[in-house]
Amino acid sequence: MELINLPTELILIIANSVENHRELPALASTCRFLYEVANPILYAHNAKYEGSFALPWATKMGIMETVKLCIEHGANLNAHDGDRRTALIHAADNEDTELAELLLDIPTTYISACDIDGNSATFLAARNDDAEMLDLLLHRC
Repeated sequence: MELINLPTELILIIANSVENHRELPALASTCRFLYEVANPILYAHNAKYEGSFALPWATKMGIMETVKLCIEHGANLNAHDGDRRTALIHAADNEDTELAELLLDIPTTYISACDIDGNSATFLAARNDDAEMLDLLLHRC
């Protein structure tokens, strides 16, 4: 029997028991059906076991839908990348007010976080001369 012909419940059991972090994306990328079954598990796994690294990455890339999925599946909003940049810092540096507003609407977002160089989202907005972002950040402090 082919994997795709198994009942959804069995596929969920298989997806939830994957131990290697590379196997779950491989499963999700095989076809649309398996993507729809495995993708929520992939986001939840990232939030629970992998430090929510997908959130700062998605914000850096400006991918709103992925940011929303990360948040929906429990990502730590203050997770950071290798440069200690949080999603909010990336949004400010990219002058992405829409993403910054989404993040700031959630009370657990730490607005004063700094990256490895000591730059906060507010500093980056000022450096970029982004009045809209700066106004948003200052009114949320």
